[in-house]
Amino acid sequence: MGFIRTSMAVIVSTLLFISLIFLSVFSVLSWSSSHYVLKNQVNSYSQDLILNGGNVIDFNLDQTILEMQENCITQTNYIINEGDIHVEVPCNVVNNGKDAVINYIVNDVFEQIYYKNYSCDFLKCLQTQKDPFVLVSEKSHLFVRSLLYTFLIISIILFLLLILLVKKKSNSLIITGILIIIVSLIIKGVDFILVLFSQPLLKGIISLFFSKSHSVFLIFLIIGCLLFFIWILIKVLKLEIKIAEKFSKKDKKTTSENSVRKIVRDEIKEEMKNNKKNQKKKSK
Repeated sequence: MGFIRTSMAVIVSTLLFISLIFLSVFSVLSWSSSHYVLKNQVNSYSQDLILNGGNVIDFNLDQTILEMQENCITQTNYIINEGDIHVEVPCNVVNNGKDAVINYIVNDVFEQIYYKNYSCDFLKCLQTQKDPFVLVSEKSHLFVRSLLYTFLIISIILFLLLILLVKKKSNSLIITGILIIIVSLIIKGVDFILVLFSQPLLKGIISLFFSKSHSVFLIFLIIGCLLFFIWILIKVLKLEIKIAEKFSKKDKKTTSENSVRKIVRDEIKEEMKNNKKNQKKKSK
């Protein structure tokens, strides 16, 4: 029975470790693909997205800037139509220079792509429409977030099963804590992997989806260390309780011995009194 229980605990621990890995990965992807975070990251790489072959809109930038400036002599904005993308660049932005134009175009295009109304599920959109921009859409974020919640629930269930299976319940904390710390180190490894990419544009695009890997690493590391600390605290408290019980038993034993001694002394005194009374009667 003990062997079966131990084997089940090992299996559950392994499944918990796998579930925690998926949980951490989808936590990174979900957080990184949220509108605010992803938009800030896209802005950071806007120069590369426009200038270095990662064009969101396919046009000659320098030529377009000249056309914008000429257009703004008589018009209030410059209109760009490329496929599904429609951007109206105000002339006051054009007058602020190339960087302002790039940032404005990237922000506007990002909003259109992120909130684009896709008529299919996320996976089907990737398979059928072959639209790579669905990866940076709200649909992608919602899909990844649903997987995050799924593996969060699975991890909680596996943790509860581990509590039931281990003989010493507190050991479930140290086991889970160690697993979470290992997973946090795996997530931290993403930063080192990104260093291997020599091409700035490719590195920038990949980092869009893992921009929050360091934050998730810190959260998992803190949770793992916290569980480890709670386990130590429980062990210390149990040790203190055992020491207190030991001293309590000694006190009870001492009290019991003192009570016996008092009873014996009282009996001896009583017997001595009776002997004295008997001696007085005999003398009379």
